[in-house]
Amino acid sequence: VWMHVGEKHTGEYLNIRYRTSAFNIFHHINTFEDNGFIITDVCCWKGFEFIYNYLYLANLRENWEEVKRLAEKAPQPEVRRYVLPLDIRKSDAGKNLVTLPYTTATATLHSDDTIWLEPEVLFSGPRQAFEFPQINYKAYSGKDYKYAYGLGLNHFIPDRLVKLNVKSKETWVWQEPNTYPSEPIFVPTPDALEEDDGIILSVAISPAVGHKPSFLLILDAKDMSEIARAEVDTIIPVTFHGMFRNT
Repeated sequence: VWMHVGEKHTGEYLNIRYRTSAFNIFHHINTFEDNGFIITDVCCWKGFEFIYNYLYLANLRENWEEVKRLAEKAPQPEVRRYVLPLDIRKSDAGKNLVTLPYTTATATLHSDDTIWLEPEVLFSGPRQAFEFPQINYKAYSGKDYKYAYGLGLNHFIPDRLVKLNVKSKETWVWQEPNTYPSEPIFVPTPDALEEDDGIILSVAISPAVGHKPSFLLILDAKDMSEIARAEVDTIIPVTFHGMFRNT
């Protein structure tokens, strides 16, 4: 994988070549600059094989056990932090250029002037993915931040909502049996003073007998505890992305 850095105002790429091992990616969490380094946090899947190969129609037409078997062979998901140095000196060849004290990510200058990146893993689990990430974009997009919220996938089945502290790697989880939430939407409290002062909104499907089939879930963004839910009598189609509009 090659990583390119462009000037936002001019649209020109920096003449620095960053490389790292192959991975799949759908979503970026956040990126910010700190003392001559670009820190970028991303939701990755190891390797170069496309992660959704098991969803080809030929596979889906097989029995469900076969689909699950193929899903278990998909690449391992991780939340990774890459650190890209901007101040490069040829005399530093062979050295780790990352001097930030709060990360284990490395960036090594090679003799061909490429910079090889090794990430810090912020979240990983056996077949547990953190996808469809959200942060407090209004206050922390492009800035040093602490919290991310994501949809937890268990072998690609969305069965939980996860809050991740990207500094300590601590996690909080909301989960309910036979319930499948969707992308978490962070809504900040008006005039909030803390990064995670707000609520999480997520559309959830609950097909089990005895439940309303769908509901809008409202969680406290600090501890992921349930505040309320608005149930409906019909199945709400789950989409990839949503937004909250303050009216």
